[in-house]
Amino acid sequence: MAQNLGARQSGGVGEEMANWIVEGRPSMDLSEVDVQRAMPFESNLRYLSERVSEGGGALFDIFWPFYQPETARNVRRSPLHDRLRDAHAQFDFRSGWEDAGWFANEEIKPIDFRSFSKEPWFDALREEHLSAWNGGGVSDLSNNAKFYVQGAGAAAALQKLCAIDLPETDEQGVFTPVLDDNGFVLFCVDVCRINATCFLILADPAQQTRLASLLQSLCDEHDDCVSTDMTSAFAIMRLFGDDCSDILSHTCGVNGAAFAYRHGDFRSVDLAYGRGWIYSRSAKGLPVHELIVPSEFAVQLYDYVVSTDRKTPLKLIGSRARNAILLEADIHHRERPYHQYQTCAQLGLDEFCRISDVDGVPTNESSKQISIPLRLADSAQLLFGGESIYDGDDIIGSVSEFGFGFKLNAPICLGQFTTAPDEIRELISAGRLTVAIGDAKVPLQHLFADSSELPLVQATS
Repeated sequence: MAQNLGARQSGGVGEEMANWIVEGRPSMDLSEVDVQRAMPFESNLRYLSERVSEGGGALFDIFWPFYQPETARNVRRSPLHDRLRDAHAQFDFRSGWEDAGWFANEEIKPIDFRSFSKEPWFDALREEHLSAWNGGGVSDLSNNAKFYVQGAGAAAALQKLCAIDLPETDEQGVFTPVLDDNGFVLFCVDVCRINATCFLILADPAQQTRLASLLQSLCDEHDDCVSTDMTSAFAIMRLFGDDCSDILSHTCGVNGAAFAYRHGDFRSVDLAYGRGWIYSRSAKGLPVHELIVPSEFAVQLYDYVVSTDRKTPLKLIGSRARNAILLEADIHHRERPYHQYQTCAQLGLDEFCRISDVDGVPTNESSKQISIPLRLADSAQLLFGGESIYDGDDIIGSVSEFGFGFKLNAPICLGQFTTAPDEIRELISAGRLTVAIGDAKVPLQHLFADSSELPLVQATS
């Protein structure tokens, strides 16, 4: 009876359960309550005993921004955890991982800042954020999900899951939405071709269980390919900034300029004393490269990267600044929380989707939903996600992804709208969009309100 209590007391839950059974999916994005959001280790009885004791009380607490659980911590850690801790990383809980959210300027104890205002770490985020634009920074992505798909039929099987054409030559990678059977986006991944029979898939940590299930189902349908979870086998460091070439030369002894502006390069190279790959997500204006190495080589590679002889020390970038950097540059990436059960067109992912090959998927012209990058006109305010967007007194959308764009000196976000795209563009041009913050309505502009601010960065492929 207890298991049915939620459905019995909530008509909405019952309706969505019915939709899920009859239609094969709910009518809205329920990924936050999907059982597949949980990691396999989270069924551990000791872990559950500690976390459940905290969860009951938190259920009735205010949902503060950046709320962090206190129990069952330090369970899942990156190979670089100790190095990052010594650099004063303040860790967030993310899919069981201790994720370096931001770096303190001096050693302080992690504090639960319960506030909707600018926090003590706001200035630290500014330094991390601007380092990507003004030289160089490095961020740990070792918690990203990683899978091998291997076998003679690996390419054909993966193509059924991916929205974009997969690489036909070795040592190339693509960013691609992952689609369900109806052509709706579930999440996005990077697929890197090692050779004709082996692919490496990179995904957000929260998608590890979902991706494992999808890949296993795919391989079950094909006798000539297998899927293997390699998440713990590899570490990833993402380099930002114009100084990438110097760092690449230092760590792998190659001419770093060769990687500067090559979208999708996935090269097997020496990395310090180990062997791994460099995956280039570079775009003119913001070079981005990922160093992928077996976990046992991660620490010595990190030491090499941060010890590069530079006039300005390489800045460590946590996940909070990292996501805001990519949002400000308007770059699609695998860690972005895309709303499920929307199309590529609705999410602004047209260039990464063979839309004409997916029956029934609307184009932007016919879509009634759209995702648009926006910024607040008032730099003194903050966004935390979920805020309503207004045209006059009418709610026409809401804030999804958010951050502070220190290069633009403004709060930035993605606005999700249920109004036709052309109408939204007209409302933006007319200055009619506002967002509700507290009891005020703050004007919204397009992310690049001034054409002189349009970045040279394009969505990477």
